[in-house]
Amino acid sequence: MAAEGVVVTGVEDLAARLGFQPGDIVLGVNGRPIATPDDVARAAGERTNRWAVDLLRQGQTVRLRFRL
Repeated sequence: MAAEGVVVTGVEDLAARLGFQPGDIVLGVNGRPIATPDDVARAAGERTNRWAVDLLRQGQTVRLRFRL
């Protein structure tokens, strides 16, 4: 299965506690599509405390939801 997104290559500290895993492909953040690492950086800079991250993990779509 091909997907457009950004591959998670390493997971430390907070990202691991939030549920990210190496090999996850980030497809979207808060409803915005993610295609490049710059897209991830822009999304991470949003002023919000509620997050919904859509991932492709082992062929399955997963949504992580959390508040920071």
